[in-house]
Amino acid sequence: MKNEANHGDTDNPPTTANAGAHCVWQLESALGEGIVWCPDLQALLWTDILGHRLYYYQPTTGSKATWTLPEPLTCIVPCIQGGYLATFPSGLYLCQLKLDGEKNFSRLMRLASLDQEPANNRPNDGCCDYWGNLWFGTMDSGEKQPSGAFYHYSALGGLRKVVDGIAITNGPVITPPTPSADTGDAKETTSRIYYTDTVQQTLFQATITAAGELYDARSFYQFSPADGYPDGMTIDAEHHLWCCLWGGGRIVRISPAGSIVDELPLPVSQVTKCAFAGAGQTGLYAVTARKGLDATALAGQPLAGSLFYLPTVTGGLPTARFALSD
Repeated sequence: MKNEANHGDTDNPPTTANAGAHCVWQLESALGEGIVWCPDLQALLWTDILGHRLYYYQPTTGSKATWTLPEPLTCIVPCIQGGYLATFPSGLYLCQLKLDGEKNFSRLMRLASLDQEPANNRPNDGCCDYWGNLWFGTMDSGEKQPSGAFYHYSALGGLRKVVDGIAITNGPVITPPTPSADTGDAKETTSRIYYTDTVQQTLFQATITAAGELYDARSFYQFSPADGYPDGMTIDAEHHLWCCLWGGGRIVRISPAGSIVDELPLPVSQVTKCAFAGAGQTGLYAVTARKGLDATALAGQPLAGSLFYLPTVTGGLPTARFALSD
């Protein structure tokens, strides 16, 4: 795929803890989404779904790159064995990214199709658990019909639907495994997954297993109409959620007990997803969108669609990666 940007810019984030949101890359992304920290690159990757673009940003050097894609990319995660797993409307693909010499992003092979999805659906956000499996959602492109679902995908078990009946799926984020509370057996571990029904403004919590079972799903936090709509999330080293609010112009930090304990405002309304730049690294990077904003709104928030850095006191967790084989 075509590389459209250069490397070498040095617009680095501020070091003061109270500096507020800082634009590190001014963009006009229609729908910035899916930001993820890639340890092998020491860089962030994310997508403009509606713009059919993939972005790369390395915080320590300011290095940047952009690739144009043949169809919307909605989620990308690094693989343990190298390469990347990415979701497109036509399916899940193993991909390769080259930054030496001629910079190139390419799809190597399709691992699974999404032909079972309704014609007006597309994939949306996703993430990996710490066992090496992918969890991702689909959604109604019209953002009204509850035709979306959450899927579990593994190299061994393939693709399996685990939750359905959601118009716009978002999130998800997953905690590191802990011994199962059901059995007390340290050899049997479970994780918590958090995901959102964006239209209903509901954030859910459930328990998952290494085999891809999901159970005990419950409402974890209900946002009000004035809050905005819960979009993408990340989780910090203290297992607090950082949830982006579409239309709310901020990111809220939610405790494991389900209470908002902090919030970070941004100078744009459509905040879509955030990520920490590496395990233990403080400070969030957030992507945003211009979708849904008319000319008047855009005049008041010219940085809509850009990449932002927001200082935090807490740091992130290691990036969970996909396992191509056991």
